[in-house]
Amino acid sequence: MKSLRADVAKLQSLLAEVSGRLGDMTRYLIAELEDTTSGSDPGRLLGEQVSEEMRLLSEHTQEASDVASLREQVTRRLAMIDQHFHVYREREDAKLASYRERAERMRDRVEELETQATSLQDSLRREHELALTDPLTTLPNRLAYERHMAELETEVREGRAVACLGAFDIDHFKTINDSFGHAAGDAVLRIVGHALATTLEGRAFVARYGGEEFAVVFAGFTADAALVLARELCATVEGLAFHASQKPVRVTMSGGLTTMGAGERAATAFDRADRALYAAKRAGRNTCVVL
Repeated sequence: MKSLRADVAKLQSLLAEVSGRLGDMTRYLIAELEDTTSGSDPGRLLGEQVSEEMRLLSEHTQEASDVASLREQVTRRLAMIDQHFHVYREREDAKLASYRERAERMRDRVEELETQATSLQDSLRREHELALTDPLTTLPNRLAYERHMAELETEVREGRAVACLGAFDIDHFKTINDSFGHAAGDAVLRIVGHALATTLEGRAFVARYGGEEFAVVFAGFTADAALVLARELCATVEGLAFHASQKPVRVTMSGGLTTMGAGERAATAFDRADRALYAAKRAGRNTCVVL
């Protein structure tokens, strides 16, 4: 009998230690795994289940009549506690897997939206570029020229820039069209546009203004300095080797230049450059006039 009481005392001491450790673990789980988003509290529920099993275990320990019975109760209650932990862990693992799956789907959706946004931005950029580009010569078009001049007009008005405007026109272009066809005329526009862009690259802004006429903005140039560059342009065009119907065709260009005055509207200055262009035409073509 003394031996039985001693064994019971040892088991009770062991159970007290196990109960304390399980209590600590339960409180830790409650603090770490509490589900505040759904309003449920699986961690606290687990704690209550474990506490109930420990209470029953303590009661049965007191009522045990022999070591075998006591061992059976301890084994059964510990198995129940283990089952509660197992169920809890399965539920939490399933919940974690669901969270991960949702997070993965969200990440995929974000990447998809980012790809769509990038594609849309690229499309809008291309459309913007096309809207400002002459499809035949690939030079900036008249709209691009007008936007460029709107900015420059403000800078000139505020005294932050000086500019000389140039109007250039291919000589006898109608004759080329009538003699060799519009395909030849388009080819002339392309090679002249390329020559202007190449010669002026990094030095001036050039755009196809309309028809066979080109606009050049010599920002930061005086009229004299712009005239030197304009004559270089005319010489470059005259030196182009162009053939139509297997015949050499002489291509020349005339130009008119004017300085944009402070406070002057860009359209007014360009009209004056256009008058200078027609003065160059009257002077025999393939030349430049400053007005």
